[in-house]
Amino acid sequence: MPIEAQDDFSASQFLTYENEIDIFSNGSFNLAGIGQDGANGIYPTGTHLILWTVTDECGNQDQCAYSFF
Repeated sequence: MPIEAQDDFSASQFLTYENEIDIFSNGSFNLAGIGQDGANGIYPTGTHLILWTVTDECGNQDQCAYSFF
């Protein structure tokens, strides 16, 4: 599940991506990673949540979360 972000001031190559994955969406993050391809893999059957955090050169952050099956 790749992600792409845009920033008004930082070029895309200077954005950093982090993710946390909550297997079964139970409120507990089980996995973490860096890079734009964070949720690739095999997961047990069920609904899971990925939380993306993108940081620009100035340290500003934004987050995006979505469920996947």
